[in-house]
This record gives sequence, structure tokens and C-alpha cells, in this order.
Amino acid sequence: MEFKQVVLWPGTIVGKEKVEDFEKFILEELDTHVKYIEEFNTLSDRDDPESGGRNDVLFYVATEDIPKFAVPRLTLGMRWIEDVLDNETYRQDYSIYPESMKALRCW
Repeated sequence: MEFKQVVLWPGTIVGKEKVEDFEKFILEELDTHVKYIEEFNTLSDRDDPESGGRNDVLFYVATEDIPKFAVPRLTLGMRWIEDVLDNETYRQDYSIYPESMKALRCW
């Protein structure tokens, strides 16, 4: 199975000890094979120093499962990483996301 497409699930906590359970949950609930990448806390918004700290999860989706995953993911607030980053293009001098996320883009 090939895994290239990255998804961000905002406001979600998995925990390193629950990665296998997380991957199994997505397989059972959405019939989709995934591979956990990491979790991180968002950075503060420039205009609101008290913001930030939301826990987000990044994971890969199996290429063959993308068609059946694409619509159901929306009901859970899951977003393609490219959409997340592209929607921030108006913020040229800061981001609430770590710079390392850019390397995970596949399109």
C-alpha cells in the first residue's frame, strides 16, 4: 500500500501509546487505511497571543482509499494538508502551523 496524502485532524489527541488504536478506529469507522505521523500544538495567532495550543494530528491515507475517504472525512473536520496550508497563504509572515508541515505536501 502506498501512503502519500497527508490529512490534518484539528483538535484531536491520539497519544503515542494509542497509535495502533487510532489507525484501527479509522479503518473500522471509515474503511480507510492510515498511518499516524505525529501530533503537535498549534502556535499562537499573531493577533491573539492567548490562542494556540490546540492539539492537531497528522496522518497519511492509503492512496487506494482516498476516493472513499474524501467525502466522509469532512464530517469529522479532517482536512488535506494542502488545503490547510493554502488557506493560510494570506498570512505571509506567520502561521499557526509548524514550518515542517510544508515538506509533507504531495500536490
